[in-house]
Amino acid sequence: MEAASLCTMATCVLNQWSMDFAGNKRRILSSIIEAKRLGASYRLGPELEISGYGCSDHFYEGDTFLHSWQVLRDLLIDPATRDIVCDVGMPVRHLGVAYNCRVVFLNGQVLLIRPKTRMADDGNYRESRWFSRWTKRGEIDKTFQLPDLIESAIGQSTAPFGDAVLAFRDASLGFETCEEIWTIGSSHIDLFLNGVDIVVNSSGSYHQLRKLNRRVDLISSCTNKAGGLYLYSNLRGCDGERVYYDGSALVAMNGRLVAQSRQFALEEVEVTSATVDLEEIRNYRQANRSHCQQSAEAPALTRIAVPQWRLCRQDVAAACQSTNLPMEPRYHTPEEEIALGPACWLWDYLRRSGQSGYFLPLSGGIDSTATSCLVYSMSVQVFESVQSGCQEVLQDLRRIVRDPQFLPGSPQDICSRLFTTCYMGSENSSSETRQRAEQLAKEIGASHLALRIDAAVSALVAIFVACTGLQPKFRAHGGSAQENLALQNVQARVRMVLAYLFAQLVLLARGLTGNLLVLGSANLDEGLRGYMTKYDCSSADVNPIGGISKSDLRSFIRYSMRRHGISILGEIFSAPPTAELEPLAANGQLAQTDEVDMGMTYDELSAYGRLRKLDKCGPVAMFLRLRRLWPQHSAKVVADKVKHFFRSYSINRHKVTVLTPSYHAEAYNIDDNRFDHRQFLYNVNWPWQFQQIDQLVDQMAGCEPVLTTDKMELGHPESSNRAGGTGAGNSGSTYTTTGTVDKIQTNDTTGSKKSVLSSSVGYQGCVRLLAQIGRQRATWRGGIASTPIPPVESAAAKILASGNLAAARRRPQQQQQQLQGRIGKRTSPLAVKANNDSGRCRHRNQSNRAASKVQQLGNVEQAPIVARLTLSPRGCRVVQQQQQHQEPDEPTGHRRFPAPRMRLAIP
Repeated sequence: MEAASLCTMATCVLNQWSMDFAGNKRRILSSIIEAKRLGASYRLGPELEISGYGCSDHFYEGDTFLHSWQVLRDLLIDPATRDIVCDVGMPVRHLGVAYNCRVVFLNGQVLLIRPKTRMADDGNYRESRWFSRWTKRGEIDKTFQLPDLIESAIGQSTAPFGDAVLAFRDASLGFETCEEIWTIGSSHIDLFLNGVDIVVNSSGSYHQLRKLNRRVDLISSCTNKAGGLYLYSNLRGCDGERVYYDGSALVAMNGRLVAQSRQFALEEVEVTSATVDLEEIRNYRQANRSHCQQSAEAPALTRIAVPQWRLCRQDVAAACQSTNLPMEPRYHTPEEEIALGPACWLWDYLRRSGQSGYFLPLSGGIDSTATSCLVYSMSVQVFESVQSGCQEVLQDLRRIVRDPQFLPGSPQDICSRLFTTCYMGSENSSSETRQRAEQLAKEIGASHLALRIDAAVSALVAIFVACTGLQPKFRAHGGSAQENLALQNVQARVRMVLAYLFAQLVLLARGLTGNLLVLGSANLDEGLRGYMTKYDCSSADVNPIGGISKSDLRSFIRYSMRRHGISILGEIFSAPPTAELEPLAANGQLAQTDEVDMGMTYDELSAYGRLRKLDKCGPVAMFLRLRRLWPQHSAKVVADKVKHFFRSYSINRHKVTVLTPSYHAEAYNIDDNRFDHRQFLYNVNWPWQFQQIDQLVDQMAGCEPVLTTDKMELGHPESSNRAGGTGAGNSGSTYTTTGTVDKIQTNDTTGSKKSVLSSSVGYQGCVRLLAQIGRQRATWRGGIASTPIPPVESAAAKILASGNLAAARRRPQQQQQQLQGRIGKRTSPLAVKANNDSGRCRHRNQSNRAASKVQQLGNVEQAPIVARLTLSPRGCRVVQQQQQHQEPDEPTGHRRFPAPRMRLAIP
């Protein structure tokens, strides 16, 4: 290793703020100074770092471009930017067209202005609304005229504008910007084939649960195939929008990660450097002969020579410098991402809003509890940053609480100054939720209030009664559904009004100054379904959980229990979700739960949301997909569920247009402002689409393998490939089946013809299956022990074919009892946990030896089984694969077991 091949590169994570040109300039300069301190010869900054990425329609304004050039001028002439290659992002106009650009400069001279070649227009991105992409790959315009303010400051009038490689004296540097690495024809492919040593990517990538894994995979894989050094820079924080940029600057070489910055942090500037040996890149490529062949054939790219500068160090001390070793990527669990991302976003929003804290109506339910835990998580991160000596965070904290001497001793100290909660109970509220809310506030240190809203609600209802003469009643008191809903909504809206009243005046009542921001706590799934009152407590200033699904929130609550030791969370987690807007039952218990009100579970809601947004499914496509995903339901049941969802969704879609700005966390977010553009006035009956679903249900009725005790249906089901099914073996095709004693539904994983058994397990089930397919022999095989089953009577087969299962049950009853008697003598009670490769014991002495090895649970008809039915030319056998033990709740011989789960294999 020679000193001439060692280079140190720096990539930065900056917490920029759109249109904050002064603050953005300060943070850029700070990062350049830190990069030089680390010995870097090149500094990479995030996308559009001068103006801020989220300027949106401000990019239509000439002022935004002017102020960006003014900041660049100050950077060019600042002594801190000397003796290091600086790469900054800013918007630039060229020939009347706006481009998202990178400006690379060295010692006061602009080396290259590189426009973005691929626009990001999916998700929350709308870059093509403001910028055009540079379409002339590998071409530059050498006559780009720099503004007068730049020329007068540095004496340079023109600069290269376009797509080119910077060829320094000892290494070459190529460029990608954010979206370009995500596309199929990424720029780095041509760059690496042209022998470019280093590719750098300036990015503005926002946080989404589980997204960092994809970034790391992309960056590692591109250097793994072609060899090379890849630097990735990203923004961090809330720059004024619903998204949070989650940092994680990366450096990868030859397929391995060598440096990574933090994903979530409160510090505004973080610089990550990596020292690498460029000779390792050249050796890596030389050993890959196919790469060398392709590289020799690749068309040449435009290169701009920079002979006056070296990226590698030349001093003798460099030879003794250590290089970065490969490392494993650091990932957070989804629960940690929820705890950290929204909490950092809340901190940025609070310190930049000029307000004095947050106010939350705390109901004692899981959603408002999750919001409280996020505020507490924010307080924990602030406390840890102060403890680590971060003066910027401490100064922001003191400014917010309006106390220049404040020094927290714990996260609870911070929470008590920044967070106020209020339990707004009514006559419909239970004492349990009130106690939970009070205990939660106490454990996290929030300032807590409790009040009753009955007087306000009664006053509003009295006004209506006086004006109309109608006295509305709850459904429990004899009122109509319309009255019941109106009385629920007025309670919810009163809470919103009171929340804003208290947020504006509660600090004044304590002798303090300032206002509080109102937090909302409606989750993503409820917003999708529209299960909320318009302008209730879902209407707030910001909502940290509005982009998070219920299932992820519940996981986050479990994580918070472990991470922070908040004891009351266990009780809150176990409580059924309820709005508590209807009268309690006579015994004081809840008469209303969310899932019953919605007519669907939260897990089903998540499935609808992902199919609707991620898989782009309309009603018909969703029905077909769910029919395969939910084999335990009949086509009619799935159709009804899909219709109910789309009716509810379309009826309540108008609510989404006024949803509180929420933290973007999930890829199926419903944010109507930027992410999910759809109409809000629908024909809620969806006549054309629902008619198509009904036709599909009718078609499936003749082939759907769903049997009940009254009717038997045979046919050819639609093929599926769900997890849990197994491929066809030598003995025939395999189906996955889940059923109860009276109903078994199957899902074909091969597309083959099949028939279906129904009703019960063991001999009768095998009899019915054989009756349907015309087989005349079967074998019951339980692990090691095996017993032949007599042929099915033809009379029973005829009865079964007619669909009269009740009559068919009586026919083989005597044979079944005889069979059980034989099994009882040989292996009684039969329960198998061992396996036998042969699968058959043809002699009594073999069966007796096998019986000594098994655990005794119960007789064959009562035992729960997971079984495989295999039909071959020789007949059918039922192979017992697993038996679960359950302690008896009645005297021996009368045990209750759960419904069976079975797998069918039919040739």
